[in-house]
Amino acid sequence: MQKQRILTVHPKTKEEFDALKAFMKALKINFEESHKEDVFELSEAQKKILEERLKADKKDFIPAQKALNKLRQKYEL
Repeated sequence: MQKQRILTVHPKTKEEFDALKAFMKALKINFEESHKEDVFELSEAQKKILEERLKADKKDFIPAQKALNKLRQKYEL
């Protein structure tokens, strides 16, 4: 299976944004729009979990890709 490639662009002006959007539509490239207020923020519970993981013994470390693969297998994703 071929990996999907993702390109993230950060236009500085409305004109740049509109031009990029028109270009993508003209080439029939699928894209998603998001706005600054859509930026993900961690909840306090998530921050607490991450802080606990930072304090964990490094010998228990699993690379992110390996952890994702385990989750995919466990939950059949």
